[in-house]
Amino acid sequence: MKKYYFIAVGGALGALLRFELKNSPTLFQFSDPIINLALTILFINLFGCLILGSLNAVFSKTERISTDLKLGLTAGLVGAFTTYSTFCKESLNILDAGYLRFFCTYVAASI
Repeated sequence: MKKYYFIAVGGALGALLRFELKNSPTLFQFSDPIINLALTILFINLFGCLILGSLNAVFSKTERISTDLKLGLTAGLVGAFTTYSTFCKESLNILDAGYLRFFCTYVAASI
C-alpha cells in the first residue's frame, strides 16, 4: 500500500514540474507560441529520459533505496513529468497550424 503513496506523491510533483515548465515564458523565445510550446514539451520529454536513465543507473548500483521510493521517482515523478498525451496534443496543434516540416521534425526528434 505504501508504494501507491510514493507513486501518487511523485506523480503530483512530476505533473507540477511539467506544468510550471510548460507555462514558463522564458524557456524558449520564438515568435510563434505553438513552436515555443512544442519545443518546451520536447525539452521536458528529453530531460525526463535523461533523468530516468540516470535514476536507473543509480538504482542498479545500490540496494539501499527502497522499491517504494524507486517506484515513486520513476513511475510517479518521471512518469507524470513526461507524458505521451501532451506530446500527442502538441503534435496535432503543430499540424493544425500548418507547420508540416516542423511537425515531422518534432515527431522524429521526440521518438
